[in-house]
Formats: sequence, structure tokens, C-alpha cells
Amino acid sequence: MRSDSIIDRLGAVVLDVRELGKMADFWGAVLGEKPGDPRSGGSWLTVGALTDDTWLVLKQVPETKIVKNRLHLDFKVDNVGAAAERITKLGGAILNSDPFGRAIVMADPEGNEFCIGDFVRDREGRRIYQPDVIGGYPGSVTIEPQ
Repeated sequence: MRSDSIIDRLGAVVLDVRELGKMADFWGAVLGEKPGDPRSGGSWLTVGALTDDTWLVLKQVPETKIVKNRLHLDFKVDNVGAAAERITKLGGAILNSDPFGRAIVMADPEGNEFCIGDFVRDREGRRIYQPDVIGGYPGSVTIEPQ
């Protein structure tokens, strides 16, 4: 964060879920983490680290997801196709992908959207692709980034 920021850094991303155990298993497998035990009356659970000191936390809520998320996570992966295949085997779903196979919008088993892609973003939000990574969603065409 900048020196004039009110916020020091991001501490956690909290995701509302209906089935805490099922979603902890899904997100733990996606992140390669062993989720912690439920706490605060059994309705909160820390899945694991998104970065060195930023955590993915699940909060159990009674309602189901009804509309599109207003916020979603973008995950950088080395092989988009392989990651999508592993995530769908865990119960995730592919919602749509870019025409070049470099990014895929996915959903967890409760419909919470997130993206996987072989890029990071610069300060202006533009995608920065790794030149040595080739997309890889089956049937896609890969192009060199501009």
C-alpha cells in the first residue's frame, strides 16, 4: 500500500458459503492448504494463505448465492487448462473463457465466481502475460500477448 493509504495491507478475503465443510474441502484442495477448524460458534473457518499474510476465510451464512458476485478473485496459474481440469474434478464449474484460453471464469460448488489465468495485472489493471507460458484450454488458439 502507498504511504498515504489508510489501510496497511489486505489481511483476509472472506467468502460467504452455505456448506462450510464442503466448501472448506473444495477451497483447501484448490489452494493446496489444510483448512483450519471451525471457530466462532462453528460459522467461521480459515482455509489457508492466499499470500504470505493474506488469508481466505469462509463464513457460513443461511442464504444461497442468488446473483453474480460484485467481487471475485483472480488467481494466476501456470497452465490454465490443467488448472481448470483439476478444479472441475473438485466440483467447480467453467462459466466462460476468453477466446485464446488465457483466462477462464469459474465457479466454486456454490456458484461463487473466480478467475484463473496465466497473467498478472499492472497498476492500470492491464493483463501482463508471462512470455514463456502458453495458454492451454482444450480447443483454444494461443496468441502472443500485445
